[in-house]
Amino acid sequence: MTWLYINCDLQHVNKGTAIDRLLNETGIEAVCTAGIGDTMGDTYIAERVSWFGCPANSEAEIKKAAAYVSPHDEVEGVLDILDHLIH
Repeated sequence: MTWLYINCDLQHVNKGTAIDRLLNETGIEAVCTAGIGDTMGDTYIAERVSWFGCPANSEAEIKKAAAYVSPHDEVEGVLDILDHLIH
């Protein structure tokens, strides 16, 4: 899980609304998207993208939303997920 972070909870502003805005402004279709997350705060990502992956050290509940859970933790897990996506 992320070791150093700040959660800022603003009404109607979250990772999901950011993805919605990105897709709207770029014209990219959700079917062409992927995301990575490790905590339940990343549920908004998992709900918006076509494919979602997690590092091994992710919270158990968010792993349930993942199409792929890396056998590696943290940065190594993210790199493994990215490698998994391109192969």
